[in-house]
Amino acid sequence: MDDTEQAGNAGEAKDVENEHQKDRGEKVDDQNQVENADPQHDENGKEKEQSLNDILKENFEPKVGMLFDSDEQAYQFYNEYARRIGFSIRKQNMTRSKSGEIKLRRFVCYKEGYYKGSPFDKDAKFLRTDVRTGCNAHIGIKRLKNGKFCVHRFQPEHNHKLASSKKVHLLRSQREWNDSQRSRAHVMTAGVNSLSTSDFLFNTSEGHKTLPFTPSGFQNYLHGLRQHEMKLGDAGAITHYLQKKAAEDQQFYSAIQLDMKDQITNVFWTDARSKFDYEHFGDVVCFDTSYKINDYGRPFAQFMGVNNHKQTVILGAALLYDDTMETFKWLFTTFQEAMNGKAPRLRI
Repeated sequence: MDDTEQAGNAGEAKDVENEHQKDRGEKVDDQNQVENADPQHDENGKEKEQSLNDILKENFEPKVGMLFDSDEQAYQFYNEYARRIGFSIRKQNMTRSKSGEIKLRRFVCYKEGYYKGSPFDKDAKFLRTDVRTGCNAHIGIKRLKNGKFCVHRFQPEHNHKLASSKKVHLLRSQREWNDSQRSRAHVMTAGVNSLSTSDFLFNTSEGHKTLPFTPSGFQNYLHGLRQHEMKLGDAGAITHYLQKKAAEDQQFYSAIQLDMKDQITNVFWTDARSKFDYEHFGDVVCFDTSYKINDYGRPFAQFMGVNNHKQTVILGAALLYDDTMETFKWLFTTFQEAMNGKAPRLRI
């Protein structure tokens, strides 16, 4: 990075800092720290990327002028700082550029602001206790021209009592499962109801002091997990149905995706009639995942089109594990393979 670019980055941070000088009660470190913000370089003169652990070794608390490779890295650093101090954080407002890139981002204490109420509160059976106190503790980051994020604002003071080291792991942003805890929970729940597993975990020595969840939160996690895991009888019924349809219809097409435990995750199928309709009316395809299966909570997806009588026709259907990008990528690829490689001109 040459001197001109360094000066440009410093100027950017200074401009943003000046915009927010009117914030009441905010503490800002010496502006010179922003102006001198400069990434580390390796022996070849290239900018050196720092891991979160490297940053934590060098800094205990945020400082104006600190640099991060991404906004997510800045969030993780502030969350780790919050864990050491004794509070939880949340992501607040964000400003994007015309191209969609994040320009400004702000992470705040979980007790920032006040609950303003909701029109649905009057119909609620139970109202959640408001824990917000108007706390102004936060960190603000700004994207520089080189793509890195610079801390341009930091307010360390809180207006409430902080959590002790024995309880901080129960705060919302600190409830993170590591791989060992997650694997342990999965192994223990094989053939055991979630309440029994929860009781065992929390009654073991030091269990309540080390586990990053409450008993009710643990049961909710397992309930959601088991909703997605298909029962053996249901998996067999799906396989039998697909085999039966294939025997009745030579053009019937189906595909099943399995996970690493050989459990069914995604299922797609289409028949001769749907293929015929797609061949003639498949220029525009509507993809809908608004339906849910009650027993599992899985998305049920449909590919639909419109024939020359303006009637809706079903071109294919799928039972999905979730609605992630990876799942949709598999589904769209499978759909196109089922239709002999023909892609729709427009997908809605």
